[in-house]
Amino acid sequence: MASHVRFAWLIVTALGPFATAGADDPPARAVAFQTSDGLLLSADYYPPARKDPPAPVAILLHGHRQDRSCWEPLINPLHAAGFAVLCLDLRGHGESRTEATVNRMADRDPGVVADLHRDLRAAYDWITTQPEIDRARFALIGADLGGAAALRYATRDRSVDCIVCLTPALETMGIDTRSDVPKLRGRDVLLVSARSDAEASAASAELVKLAPQIKAQAIAAAGRGAELLTADPRLATRIADFVRSAVGKPSRNIVVGTIDNHVYHLPGSGWIERMNPSNVRLFSSPQEAEARGVRKSFSAGPASKDAETPSPKKGRP
Repeated sequence: MASHVRFAWLIVTALGPFATAGADDPPARAVAFQTSDGLLLSADYYPPARKDPPAPVAILLHGHRQDRSCWEPLINPLHAAGFAVLCLDLRGHGESRTEATVNRMADRDPGVVADLHRDLRAAYDWITTQPEIDRARFALIGADLGGAAALRYATRDRSVDCIVCLTPALETMGIDTRSDVPKLRGRDVLLVSARSDAEASAASAELVKLAPQIKAQAIAAAGRGAELLTADPRLATRIADFVRSAVGKPSRNIVVGTIDNHVYHLPGSGWIERMNPSNVRLFSSPQEAEARGVRKSFSAGPASKDAETPSPKKGRP
């Protein structure tokens, strides 16, 4: 049964050859994947222009009552910055709608919003099956509800390098961002709001006080969420520049952790082969992991399975 699926894995790699794109846009592949609670989510995947070196990842999360098409102005700048980009329709939106999730979203049910981390986890599990991506360089970009969901997810997944939120709020459908941002040690955060949006500007100012690494940017153009990308044509390039700088360059000092603990392991550790692949997370260096509150393992781990198997003793079967 779909509801018994433990982890999110690819269900359909392509729903069609390519999604609709403009002449100058990178081609999108329509994909779908399943969440741990059995929902099928639709998304567009934009592979990187180059496969060597592996590309950093950007996952884009739209706002309430929107869908993945709202990110069109940002795709080209991210693609030009070298990213592999995944835009998904969150549960209750776009092509990821079911009657139950649509009704719960319409009722602003905090329970369905709390489950958005499953959507992000499913998106991550899918994109990390793509051979051209660099799992150690990972950005999240969200608009209003999607931004709040990105901040909440990043408190659980310390491999997230940076988060961009368009039109932040102190509370969004049960997600309290004030409790989340202090947990984002070692991560870059950019909050963008319209100067005329008093509520979002005030939220940005308060969140900056809670975490020194947060940057707030107020723009003259009016709008909310992803509308800001069309209201200010320069914003998309500034966001792409921000996330490119935040994820950094490819690293040869990668260390390995998991999403469910705060310990990292050096390459070659016996623990790595025992990790659930869905839980594995990569950091660009020991210093990066430690800046995010992840400590080095005290143990090199068990020996390999071959080394663990003792040789038969003489005189015994």
